Amino acid sequence: MSRPALSIVRNRAGEVKRDVRRLRWFRRAFLEQVASVSGHTRTGYDVDTARLAGAFLTWSKEIDRQKPSAEADKRPFVDFAAGLMLRELIVAGPLTARRSGSDDPGAEPHAFWPEGYAYVTFCLNIRDAVLQQTYHETAGTSATFHDLRTWWSFRENVAEDPRLALPFLELFAGISPVWTRPDSFLARREAKPAPVGAGKLRLVWNEGQGPTAEGPRDLARGTLDPSVSLVIFDLATLSNYSDIYVTALAGYIQDFGTSINLDETRERFLRAPLNLAMTYVALKTGQVCPSAFISRFKDILAERREQDLQLLPGIQSVLKDLSAASVDIAVLSTGDAEEDAAVLGRLSRLTPGGSASGFGDVLLDDVGGGLLDDRAVASCVLVSDDRQKLIAARKAGMWTIRLVGEGGPEKPSGAGSQDFVIDSFFSFPGPAL
Repeated sequence: MSRPALSIVRNRAGEVKRDVRRLRWFRRAFLEQVASVSGHTRTGYDVDTARLAGAFLTWSKEIDRQKPSAEADKRPFVDFAAGLMLRELIVAGPLTARRSGSDDPGAEPHAFWPEGYAYVTFCLNIRDAVLQQTYHETAGTSATFHDLRTWWSFRENVAEDPRLALPFLELFAGISPVWTRPDSFLARREAKPAPVGAGKLRLVWNEGQGPTAEGPRDLARGTLDPSVSLVIFDLATLSNYSDIYVTALAGYIQDFGTSINLDETRERFLRAPLNLAMTYVALKTGQVCPSAFISRFKDILAERREQDLQLLPGIQSVLKDLSAASVDIAVLSTGDAEEDAAVLGRLSRLTPGGSASGFGDVLLDDVGGGLLDDRAVASCVLVSDDRQKLIAARKAGMWTIRLVGEGGPEKPSGAGSQDFVIDSFFSFPGPAL
């Protein structure tokens, strides 16, 4: 079945990009779309116009808040705005189908989730019209729009996290989805590398105590600038948790009869929502994933975490030295508050005294909030192995240290680098004493 059309955008002499920002036109277009979907699918709908108006107003405010000024950002913002529209429609729920959706594996998407099908169709048609009128692009529809497995994953995921409406709409539109912080346009913009020398970390080497070929020693470390008052560790850099996660997830995916190696698992899923792994399995196997897919994996991960989690070598000495120098310590969350708390709890039991306070506070989502609100950004250092987080920290004016692990440079890079690079915590620059 082809996607139901929206004639008001085809016959409109004006600009849909402008018209859709008016409540009266938005309501008229939405009601026409519902009638079109109903005619194609033989499904009746009841419309709550008050909820529809609420969705429009919330969407419009969000558009005003995140609207970019740069000309280069205006085209990608069309995709983003359509995704935001879908999110608000799902949250507000202005539609009620007069018959319940079907879980029959052979059902069409419109029968599986009638309300969601109408919302997606409307948002795609509005997006297509704006692209055609403003950028002379002819948009298409991905095969996933007709794939029940994707729709099943879509409905389950947005019920837990409505923000995922944005990347799923991108899937349906046939463009590459953004799964990390999908409802922030600023986070979506491709970060440009800072110019050479932009890394603000200044290292002071004591005479005769620079890096040597004999291996890690206390005297082989540089010294942090005396102005540093806070060191933020990306949680993923403190332990072998990333390796545990990747190994557990690869094995779990393989249990469903899907072949995947550790490198591919790391590349695809290490910093992506678990929902994406569930969608991957469904697409590869042609089977709907069990509803307990995520909870079962979390149980497996918890068992592996308790058995195998270890602090990286050298980190305990670093924490001790920073604490002795009255430098505050914080941890940057991976974004999963529940899992982060469990990891920190386990790590605290691996440290002398068994106190989680040695790891400071958890900063959720980004490097710019929480503890940074009441202190100078220039006095903060981010330690991470994630290039995007390091770029964001540098743009905010922070100092950065990049942990490269095995296979990285033989010794830290100094002046002229974007980040100060270390290959282990034995090379971590010590605090100024």
